[in-house]
Amino acid sequence: MAEQSDNFHFYAEVIANGDIQKEYYGPAELPSMPISGGFVNHTVLPEQEFRCDKIAEFYYQNSNLSWVIDLANNFFGKDKFKAYITGRTIKIPMLSLLRKLKIIHE
Repeated sequence: MAEQSDNFHFYAEVIANGDIQKEYYGPAELPSMPISGGFVNHTVLPEQEFRCDKIAEFYYQNSNLSWVIDLANNFFGKDKFKAYITGRTIKIPMLSLLRKLKIIHE
């Protein structure tokens, strides 16, 4: 992997499907997330329910980093947004951890 990016799609390979003449994202090689250290707990607020992008905007001032929160909490698939329900406590990777993993640069 060359340079790093805050955008999830940077990590996924674009694959052309000649049968239907469309491109799609293939499997992504994501940075590994440590099991402990570098996280804060966050309780999902009513205005953040089903909206990980709002949580990422709050912590990182960048809604594109919502995938990092998904990764830290093992929320994947089409139903991942249902995991962000009011009152649920989730892990938020701290900015220092994102810098260490070279997800962001500052």
